[in-house]
Amino acid sequence: MAFQRLSMASRPLPRLLASSPSPSLSSYTRTASHAQPLSLSLAISAVGPRDRHRSQFQRRIQLQRHQHRHYPSYSQVDPRLSRQLIRGVSAPIAQTLLVARSNKIRSPLSLSLSHSHRPGLFFSTATSPHLQTRRSTTMAVGTVLITGGTGYIGSFTTLALLDAGYDVVIVDSLYNSSKVAIDRIELLAGRRPDFYQVDITNEKALDEVFAKHPAIDSVIHFAALKAVGESSIIPLEYYRVNVGGSIALLQSMTRYNVTNIVFSSSATVYGDATRFPDMIPIPEHCPIGPTNTYGRTKSMIEDVITDYVNAQRTNLEKEGKPFQQWNGALLRYFNPCGAHPSGIMGEDPQGVPFNLLPLLGQVATGQREKLLVFGEDYPSRDGTAIRDYIHVVDLARGHLEALNYLRSKQPGVKAWNLGSGRGSTVFEIIKAFSNVVGRDLKYEVVARRPGDVLDLTANPKLANEELQWKTELTMEKACEDLWRWVSNNPQGYRQEPPAELLAAIKKA
Repeated sequence: MAFQRLSMASRPLPRLLASSPSPSLSSYTRTASHAQPLSLSLAISAVGPRDRHRSQFQRRIQLQRHQHRHYPSYSQVDPRLSRQLIRGVSAPIAQTLLVARSNKIRSPLSLSLSHSHRPGLFFSTATSPHLQTRRSTTMAVGTVLITGGTGYIGSFTTLALLDAGYDVVIVDSLYNSSKVAIDRIELLAGRRPDFYQVDITNEKALDEVFAKHPAIDSVIHFAALKAVGESSIIPLEYYRVNVGGSIALLQSMTRYNVTNIVFSSSATVYGDATRFPDMIPIPEHCPIGPTNTYGRTKSMIEDVITDYVNAQRTNLEKEGKPFQQWNGALLRYFNPCGAHPSGIMGEDPQGVPFNLLPLLGQVATGQREKLLVFGEDYPSRDGTAIRDYIHVVDLARGHLEALNYLRSKQPGVKAWNLGSGRGSTVFEIIKAFSNVVGRDLKYEVVARRPGDVLDLTANPKLANEELQWKTELTMEKACEDLWRWVSNNPQGYRQEPPAELLAAIKKA
């Protein structure tokens, strides 16, 4: 059954509903459906592919001429629309309309997502073909386990999923992150994800989380060690945590029949793409060839996920069983940067940052004397390495779109680049951030680091076309948001945000 968004062009829905003199909305159903029963469904989209959750969560509201009934729910309503509905609908109906999958009223949405990713009101047109509607393309909500969900990208992805109507369960060891990130997520989203302090290599602990949350139907996997330089110093630890932890996760997922995984991979799997002609910007079909241990762990995990998902699908198909529910997304993203525009949430590495812009932030706030620039002898326009910088809000939205794609298209295993397609040199980034700060930031050029390559710029065309995703925020915007974050929170999550920032959030 197709779900379509109600057109608000003629009259606001609350007024239409309010035109009914009784809780049954009889006058409205007579007008809209010519005295036929009107099936009103509140949903993010059509039901997802996992039928075993359908009976637990699917809730459809049947509005008859003289009665209304409701069934178990898989639905969620935008809170702003919900408040409008309450003003125009009698209490029994309003209470029914606000029923959500978790039996909680929808919380305020975060500031980070565009309007196209917010929940809406949908009508089933099977019994009301005369309604003027347009088709929704938004996925159904579900419950997602996010490993590494208190980290930089993981926390923003948690926020994006909550804002899109998903329930989120986080596991994180807090090795290089802070639990305070969950408080900031709750402040922005109005809902708090479940959290368990679990190491990704602890298979028994993962089993316990899945057992406590049987509604989990998908995983987004961030948990990993991620420093390129460090990976060459302690390679066995990187293989143990990154590869071993991923295998433990897949084994636990299998035992609990969780069949979708979105993997946080990296552009480092490509290595030096300039070794091939016409591979800059880098497409997904560029040959894999990582030049450092970190990149090799990511490449190996991609292989593990690909082999495993393909084997599951093949084996189940041979047995004559459903197999298309097994899917994997390999997201090769480039250089995440920026912070939440509210100024209360951003990257807060424990110890020395590993990325360029957080290091510049420490220079700007006086926590670091100068930035070290690793090499100015690259064959680039100014001698420094070129990278594709992607705002973390755009990147989080990319994970949401990839998850939705797996759930709706069931493609097997697919790889996508998530990047802007715009390469910037180190010196260009220093200049852009200095402009935002209002003064020149000190730096020193030193020798190249082992494993660094000339150019990592994405060709994001495949994600643009298949995921209907593209970056919306510029590198300059990322610099502005980062400066707002670090200038107001020089101690990161180890301090409370300024009162004026909190007041602005409450006002919004």
